[in-house]
Amino acid sequence: MKGDFDERDSGVSVELMASDPVLVTSALTEVEVGRNLTRRLAGEAPEEARARFQLELDAFALVAVDATTCNEAARITDQTLCRPLDSVHLASALR
Repeated sequence: MKGDFDERDSGVSVELMASDPVLVTSALTEVEVGRNLTRRLAGEAPEEARARFQLELDAFALVAVDATTCNEAARITDQTLCRPLDSVHLASALR
């Protein structure tokens, strides 16, 4: 979905995803993107965007937000002062 909206870091995100054959994301992504689609497409029919997102998400390995991921996210937050949700995504990528 990064390539679908004109944002400051969209180009970099698309390049990074294209550079690695293994794509990993947190299961939390589905919740976050769903909310963002609803917010950004207010007043529009989001069904097409949601269907496209589901197709894109199928290319990713989803990492569960389990105790191991949460423990690693807490460690990352403590060490970097990163925002908690960002830490969950980083911990997921490290798994």
